[in-house]
Amino acid sequence: MLDGGLVNASLDHVRVVVEGAAGHAAYPHEARDPVLALCQIVVSLQQVVSRRMDPMSDAALTVGWLWAGSADNVIPDRAEASGTLRVLQPDARDPLLEATREVIEHTARAHGCTARVQVTEPPVVNDTTLARKVRALLPRAGL
Repeated sequence: MLDGGLVNASLDHVRVVVEGAAGHAAYPHEARDPVLALCQIVVSLQQVVSRRMDPMSDAALTVGWLWAGSADNVIPDRAEASGTLRVLQPDARDPLLEATREVIEHTARAHGCTARVQVTEPPVVNDTTLARKVRALLPRAGL
């Protein structure tokens, strides 16, 4: 017997690009450090779910990839990150995405940088062969 109701959480891929002004590590005051801004963004994003959602709700915001620079003595002009937002309650998704964008953009601005946020919701794709086999079995199961 198949049960009704919600099965999977939503999945949004969140990509962040922070842009600042490059400079030499010996003169950090002359740069606008996107690495510092991105690090603060990652820390702040960890509070979005815990402070914007009911603790009994199901949601997870994970940053799983970071990239910046190519030399250890140069402040780069760009830093990037990507991660996922998963939400079980459909009505919580949009407010959490908005809070995520706000944290990213405002934190970057507080560091003298700018940030672009790209959110991609991947489609759910069912295996065609398996779906046909299951569909053929449903009448026999009385469904």
